[in-house]
Amino acid sequence: MAGLRMRSHSCGQQAGLRAKPHPMQDHIPYEIEIDARDLRCPLPVLRLQKAIRAAQIGVVVKLCATDAMAQIDVPHFCARAGHALISSHQENSTYTFFVEKRG
Repeated sequence: MAGLRMRSHSCGQQAGLRAKPHPMQDHIPYEIEIDARDLRCPLPVLRLQKAIRAAQIGVVVKLCATDAMAQIDVPHFCARAGHALISSHQENSTYTFFVEKRG
């Protein structure tokens, strides 16, 4: 699946620029990473939904997106579907979310 990676790179890196990592980013272990940068709403949340549907309970997914609507869509999806939004932050134009699949 395009954009879905298993812990392969940092979403905060763009076009050769090295973003300073957010302090929380290094402390949250995750199993799946979704690079949804440059995708427009609703695609980032749809990719997150697809990854979580295939994952087992307790798996943490890291989602990186550049669409500002993700700030609204991801928390809403988590609340509606019953998953835990562990952390979210913005670094430059990239929004990063850590979501844990719940039962």
